[in-house]
Amino acid sequence: MKFMNSFAGRSFLLGAFAISILAGGSPVFAQEQRKVSHILLGSKAKAEEVRKEVVAAGGDAKAFKAACYKHSKDATTKPLGGNLGFIRQNSGYDPAFSAAAFNLKAGGISEPVLTQFGWHLIHVSEVKKAAPAVKAPAGKPVEEATRLAAEKAAAAKAATAKAAAAKAPAKPAAPPVAPQVTRPVQPATPEEAKAAQAASAAKAAAQPPVARRRPLAAPRKVILTLESLLSSSSPRGAQLGFRKGTAVELNLTLKNEGRADQRLPAPALLPLGFEVTRLSDNKLIAGDFSGLADPANYFVTLKSHEITGLAISLNNYFPSMTPTGRYSINWSGAAFSRNIEARFAKVRELPDYPGLKSELLKNNSLRTRKIFLDRSANRSTSLGNDFEFSIFSTVTANKRYYARVNFSTSSDPVVFELSGSKRGNLFAMRQFINLANEGFYDRLNFYDVQAGDYALGGCSSKNGMGVPPLRLANLKNDDGVKHTAGTVSFVTRVSSRQGKSRGGEVGSIFFVSLKDHPEWDTVHVPIGRVVEGLDVFEKLTSQAVFDSVVILTAAEYAGESPEIAAVTSTETPPSEDPVAANSKAGTTLENPEARIKTSKGDLNVTLFENNCYSTVASFVTLAEEDFFSKSEDGSKMTFYESIEQDGKNLCLITGSPTNDGDGDPGYKLLDEKTNHKCERGSLVMLKQYDPETEGYATNSSGSQFFICVQDIPFYDVNHDFTVFGKVTKGLEVLDKLQKGDALEGIEVLKKKKHGYGNIRKVK
Repeated sequence: MKFMNSFAGRSFLLGAFAISILAGGSPVFAQEQRKVSHILLGSKAKAEEVRKEVVAAGGDAKAFKAACYKHSKDATTKPLGGNLGFIRQNSGYDPAFSAAAFNLKAGGISEPVLTQFGWHLIHVSEVKKAAPAVKAPAGKPVEEATRLAAEKAAAAKAATAKAAAAKAPAKPAAPPVAPQVTRPVQPATPEEAKAAQAASAAKAAAQPPVARRRPLAAPRKVILTLESLLSSSSPRGAQLGFRKGTAVELNLTLKNEGRADQRLPAPALLPLGFEVTRLSDNKLIAGDFSGLADPANYFVTLKSHEITGLAISLNNYFPSMTPTGRYSINWSGAAFSRNIEARFAKVRELPDYPGLKSELLKNNSLRTRKIFLDRSANRSTSLGNDFEFSIFSTVTANKRYYARVNFSTSSDPVVFELSGSKRGNLFAMRQFINLANEGFYDRLNFYDVQAGDYALGGCSSKNGMGVPPLRLANLKNDDGVKHTAGTVSFVTRVSSRQGKSRGGEVGSIFFVSLKDHPEWDTVHVPIGRVVEGLDVFEKLTSQAVFDSVVILTAAEYAGESPEIAAVTSTETPPSEDPVAANSKAGTTLENPEARIKTSKGDLNVTLFENNCYSTVASFVTLAEEDFFSKSEDGSKMTFYESIEQDGKNLCLITGSPTNDGDGDPGYKLLDEKTNHKCERGSLVMLKQYDPETEGYATNSSGSQFFICVQDIPFYDVNHDFTVFGKVTKGLEVLDKLQKGDALEGIEVLKKKKHGYGNIRKVK
């Protein structure tokens, strides 16, 4: 599957040909279909010239497609080589167009065809013949009655013979042959219609009744259950937390819940199928299976309802899983096949391995199931089959931590800086970090937002009544933090009998003060303050659900990788981070700014970080690594494609290290929806086009992007592209750019002081 140099549409959606008036057609029965492509041109002379060019180039589909890319005026089908897919004679195209297409043989190219939209060249690459239709014979009513009587007598004779055969000794039955299904031709006269109806009734009467059976339920699959060894004792919720330095131990249980025996991987080899992902940056952790011993059998037979299993330590197979953070684990047949072939090459010699591998690659051939204590609705419905857990060092006093609250809507992310030194504030901060690492806050929300006053969230029941599995009592504001605008605090429930002097109980509900609240200083326990996105609360609603709450150390927030941050002995403030210090970009509290350098001049752009953080983080990171300065062969990156309409550029595509539709940075990004439009000057991520679905694959963008030269509302309506920036200076340069012009590089002018290493990549 490639990046298409285009924006696809089946029915000339951007061209006037899309508005073709449907010609009156007969009902669609079994009709011939033809795979058709076309080139739309402005004059007959031009069409004849292009046809000669195609014929001279070989006259095949490849030559036709090349000419379409070069000459066609249909902006939507041009990038597809003019492909319209399979059409029928009554598909609704202009009659002249349809007639010309169905007069061609496979591989043929038409002479110029005129429609109200221009001159067309048509190419037919494949013909699907219609299935033969049964036509009711024409004849007089008397003749029809005679024929029907004969058919009825024959049917009765056949029924008698069948009854006699039933009394005879049973013989081996021949395999049934499926009857050919044909579509009848509509009778031409009322008499023929009555005759056909009578024949159908006689035929139905001669058929023996068929016993109806309830459809069988879908066969149950083999289940692989994942359970932490802490499950029976931990008071925590859906996510289990492991202290840094301790082993991540899991119980694995295989159960055959089907009625038939199943051939499955030997239990000792199950770790080969695990995929572990760090959720803070969506990075897939590399596995090391070199220590896995060669078993006596690579596959075993599990009888119906038989159970087997083993206990493992994930650290033995994923040694780099030591940095802090949240992880997810699941079992994949594709990962198992890949890893077992790499570790034990002789498994390919097994005579039944191809079949076993094929079964493992099927969806749900072996499903995972997770076990945890708290089955609260906000987690059990959103986790799917992934088993999530966290690894985190003990939260200590006087260290800074950061919490990034990502919303599932288009709302901007919010970042809290967390801190606490004395008992009450330190324990409360630790409670918040533990709950976030367990995933407790995922899929929750700020359920009560009072503009300019406060925002209240983090309740599992979303109404102020929910509590987490573990609560802390007798906490108070020992650090004496003031509740000013931006302060983040736990709601503290104080007992009326004990009073404020002994503090109160904190659970999971927290709030952000949107103005000064000195009356709360002695009641609630602050845990930090908002350092990014305080303005988000001006437009926030209860519909803004938390996609995730990710905890970062100070070093991670500054942009270092989790691996580096894990071994950092002293934590550096973000403003003093050496990575940030070496950057040429200035700092800003607003959206980042960049300069796109081209052979025709410079374009200054603003990047919409507040709407699509991950996309902008990837763009900024690639720009600062000089990714856009040259292509893979050492030449300059170019605007390798342009989409045109009426002789004008709609947009220009660039960002490919191979200067074609295949280039990417080695990873794919998760889609991010914004409210920005594909209008003049917009920077938009290009996704992979899937010809099978005739649409754009989700989560498939990388480094390629296009710049809109004109407003393109069609893309806003029909495609979920991520608009991540806009040209603020240099629109006159944009008008000069053409296909083939060089991209000299991209320079980041300003960015926020935090790091840009936490990019949400596809697993």
